[in-house]
Amino acid sequence: MDSLVFVLVDTVLVMKYEILLLLVILYVVKLFATSQSRRLNIPGPYPWPVIGNVIEMGGQPQFSLTNMAKKYGPVYLMKLGTADVLVLNNYEVIKEALLRQRRIFGGRPIFDSFKKISQGRGVVFNSTTTQGDEWMKLKMTVVKHVHRFVSSEETKGYVAHHVQMEAVELVRILTEKCRSSPNEVIVPIEQINLAIANVVCAIMFGHRYQHGNKEFQDLISLNEQFGDVIGSGSQVDVIPWMKIFPKFRNALKVFDFLTNRLNDWMRLRTKEHRLTYKHGVIRDIVDSFIAESIDNPEQSALNDDVIMALTTDVFGAGQDTMSTTVQWVFVYMMHFKECQRKIHAELDSVIGPGELPHISDRRRLPYLEAVMHEIFRHSTFTSTTIPHVTTQDTVLDGHFIPKGILVFINQFGANHDPNHWVDPDKFIPERFLDGKGNLISRPHDRYLLFSTGARKCPGDELSRMLVLHFMATMFALCEVSSDPKKPATLDAVYNLSMRPKELRAIVRSRNMPLLKNSVAQMSEAESHVLTVPGETTSFLLSHAERTDQENQESQFSDNDFEKVATKMPKRKAFSRSTLTHDDINGNDVRKRGNLHQSAMYRIQ
Repeated sequence: MDSLVFVLVDTVLVMKYEILLLLVILYVVKLFATSQSRRLNIPGPYPWPVIGNVIEMGGQPQFSLTNMAKKYGPVYLMKLGTADVLVLNNYEVIKEALLRQRRIFGGRPIFDSFKKISQGRGVVFNSTTTQGDEWMKLKMTVVKHVHRFVSSEETKGYVAHHVQMEAVELVRILTEKCRSSPNEVIVPIEQINLAIANVVCAIMFGHRYQHGNKEFQDLISLNEQFGDVIGSGSQVDVIPWMKIFPKFRNALKVFDFLTNRLNDWMRLRTKEHRLTYKHGVIRDIVDSFIAESIDNPEQSALNDDVIMALTTDVFGAGQDTMSTTVQWVFVYMMHFKECQRKIHAELDSVIGPGELPHISDRRRLPYLEAVMHEIFRHSTFTSTTIPHVTTQDTVLDGHFIPKGILVFINQFGANHDPNHWVDPDKFIPERFLDGKGNLISRPHDRYLLFSTGARKCPGDELSRMLVLHFMATMFALCEVSSDPKKPATLDAVYNLSMRPKELRAIVRSRNMPLLKNSVAQMSEAESHVLTVPGETTSFLLSHAERTDQENQESQFSDNDFEKVATKMPKRKAFSRSTLTHDDINGNDVRKRGNLHQSAMYRIQ
């Protein structure tokens, strides 16, 4: 997990003199200590006593991990505190571990901090190592219900409408703020986070909030603060003696407080849905969970506490992934102005200057989609995944790997591997286009962002679809520019996801009549959807429609989810096509097929 690494680095840098004294005292321990890396005969940096290799990580861990791979190879062993960490750095070893040995490398460490998130009942921070077979059942439950809710064209239209509405509203707010600013420069982070949170709320809770709604702002604040302090719990898990310092005792108290508040917020939403639930009518994903708990009480594990936990997982991860993506979209398009001009030209040519793009226009906008994929690859804002742990002894790349060892997946290193990419450190959207300017086949399978294997995000395809629709709508309406006194850079800060270090933008309308007309249309449409808790008007999925969707075959990009499909009656077979061998997501080692379109959240 990024925060586990990055907060440790920050702590060591701040307390360097105290730690230096401790290292001098304990140096003799190093002479007698036998590191596990030597016993296992796995290359890697020699660890310092007590703190391990935290100092070597420096202030830019994604570069440090990648540089270590150049010295020690694609598989090496390091220490964080007292914990041994196996780091995997290129596509070949990552595929071997997470695909061919997915059951062995798909575990989660048993951290005390993980037990507190979603009250220890969720799926993101758990695995069969912490929940046994119940974890697999819960993960498949999430996949099944989110897939059921968003799989039909009607529900896709509902979700796409919310995406476009929030993009239009975001452009309206940002252009107005820029016009009222003395130098036109604004910091749009808060507005981006609110817009994306509304998209996720529409899917989870069936309604959007006004940006000024206090309840809504509290939720976003909780989610952001939680992301800021989550590493405080994890670092104490690997370096328990840190609890002697007041800084970490206080951080743990804040971590506990925010975790409880976020759980309480989601529990209240679950109770509200339970009270207003109408049998046979599915307003959103929470309703879908509730429906199963009522219709199959003996087989379902979905009581209110579990529904709260799964809701927290989906909302938290979905909000984090999409808001981070849109922030990076702003930064990259300010930094690479020529790419933004090409996007505007493509939109004007394909859609026309007087229309907003439709969700079905995706395949007609190859350059826009290529830019999105290159932002994902180049930024790799999920530089390492949440830590994995091995569930049994195994062999990887010729090395014996014991049961119970922590595993970091260095996605950044794999996405910047010069053996796989030409000029990997350059931003080149055209690498995802063929010679005729068309999008290459399955571009998302060429890089890693949402992990792969047993912990692959089941909703990666839907996430890309929604991000692309958000980008298309936004750039049809506006252009973004840097603060001329402080141009945009690609520097990042580290948390659960890497975010831009600074985001200062000038947002101007490209087509004021289209923007005004779009705002008017969205305002009229908003009057027909649920906008505040407690009302009952929204997109409604009837019981008959829900039953009909159960007759659709579930398409998953991962073998772990095939069990879900076997429980759902088959429909007419899909056409199949041969997949490329450079598919990092494992399609070359399993059945051919199409990707499953599911949730917006990221399970790594």
